Amino acid sequence: MGAFSAWLRREEEDPGSVKSFLRHGEPILMTVVTLWLGWVSEPEDPFLVYSTFPWPLATFILIALRYGFMDGLLNVAAYLLILYVGVRESVFLYPSLPYQYIIGMLVMTMITGEFRDLWQRRLQTLDAANAFAQMRLQEFTKSFHLQKVSHDQLEQQLAGSRQSLREGISRVTRLTRIVAGMPVVNDTVAKGFLNLVSGFAHAEEAAIFFIEGSATLRLLVSTGHSEEYATDDVMLRACLEQGKIITVSGDSELPDQLGFWQAVIPVVDSQGTVWALLAVRQIPFWAFEDKTLRLLGVMSGYIADRLSDQAVIKQNFSPELNAFLANTQRCLENARRYQVPSTIAHFQLGAVDTHVTLLDLIQSSKRGIDSVYVLRSAELFQVFALMPLTDESGYEGYLMQLDERLRALTGSSLATLPIQLSHQALKTADQLNAFFQMHLKSELQDVDSTWHFV
Repeated sequence: MGAFSAWLRREEEDPGSVKSFLRHGEPILMTVVTLWLGWVSEPEDPFLVYSTFPWPLATFILIALRYGFMDGLLNVAAYLLILYVGVRESVFLYPSLPYQYIIGMLVMTMITGEFRDLWQRRLQTLDAANAFAQMRLQEFTKSFHLQKVSHDQLEQQLAGSRQSLREGISRVTRLTRIVAGMPVVNDTVAKGFLNLVSGFAHAEEAAIFFIEGSATLRLLVSTGHSEEYATDDVMLRACLEQGKIITVSGDSELPDQLGFWQAVIPVVDSQGTVWALLAVRQIPFWAFEDKTLRLLGVMSGYIADRLSDQAVIKQNFSPELNAFLANTQRCLENARRYQVPSTIAHFQLGAVDTHVTLLDLIQSSKRGIDSVYVLRSAELFQVFALMPLTDESGYEGYLMQLDERLRALTGSSLATLPIQLSHQALKTADQLNAFFQMHLKSELQDVDSTWHFV
C-alpha cells in the first residue's frame, strides 16, 4: 500500500526527468491491459457494462489522478471509442450503445482529472513558496554564521586590544598624571607611551626621536635595535619637514627611495609645535589603517603636551580654568589636525542654591576624558562641559540623558528650568575665541585681554 501511495503521489517536478515512454506509454499500456483483462474475464461482456460495478473506471481514475485531466480524458475516450466501433461493427455482442455507461465513465474521469489538476496547481504554488523560503533561510543562515564569526573575531580583537580613541586618550592621560612630577623629557614617559603604541597598534617595533635644536633628531627610546636606526631616514625627514603623518602607502611627496619605517607620526603639542617623532614598524596589515594612525596621532599630542609643558596656559587664571583651557586647546588641535570632533556645552543658571541638583548631575555625567569648569558669581553661575570625541548628535544625546536623569530626580525638565543652553563645536580658533569672549568676557579681561586660542 505504501508503494502504491508513493506511485500515486509522485509529481513531475522536471518534465525532462521522466522518460517519454513512461509518460505517454504507461497510460496506453494500462488501457490495453484493462481491455485484455476484460476480454479474458468476460468474453461476452469485455467492458463489464453489465457488471455490478464498472471496474474499468478504476483504471482511468488512476490515470487521471496520476497524469491529470487531459491524459485521463484521452485514454477513456480511446477506450470508449473502441466500445463504440465494436458495437457499431457488431464485434461486441451489445444490443445498443450503453449511453449511461459511457457518460458515467467520461464524467467520473473528467471530475477526477480536474480535481488532480487543481491540487497540482496548488502544490506547485506551495512548492514555489517553499523553495523561496528555503532559499531565504539558507541566505539568512549563511549571513548569521558570517556575522557570528565576524563578531567573535572582533570580540577577540577588542579583548586583546581596546583600540578606541576614548580608551587611548584615557590611558595616555593616566600615564601623564603618574609622571607629572618628573622632568620634561624622560624615559619613563616615552617607554610607557611605546607600550601603549604596541598595545593599540600591535606594532612590534617603534621608536621616539626627540627634536633638538631646529632639525636635529636624537633617539630617545625604542623597542627594537637602536643601532640600526638612522636619524637621516627619508621618512623621518619628510615628517619633520611636512609636520604631518607620513606612511609608505600615503600620498605624501617622498623621494624615490623608501624609508625604514612604515609610518612616522609627529608628536605635536596643543600649540602646533613638533617636539618629537613617533616611528612605528611591522604593523599588521589589518591594523595599518587611518583609524589606527589617527589614534596614535591623538595620543602623541597628549604626550607632546607633557614633554613640552606647553599645554599649561601661562596666564594668571585659576588652576581650574587654566586646566580647562589647556584641554580645550588640545581638543581644538585634534579637530584641526586629525578631524576628531569635540563639543563644549554651556549652561547659564540662576542662583546656585536653586540648581544644586542639576550641577551634581552635570558633574556625575562627566566621562573619564571630559572636563567641567564652573564659574560662580553672586547672581548666577555658569557651567562649561568639554566633551572630546563628541559631535552634534552626541551633544543631543548628552542633553537627552541629562534631561531624563533630571526628570527622575526632581520631576522637572531642562525646558522648565530658568537656564540658558548653548554649545560650540571645536572647529576653528576664531569660533572658539568668540564663544569664550561672550561667556567669559569679565574673567578673561581681568587678567589679559589679549589672550586667545591659536
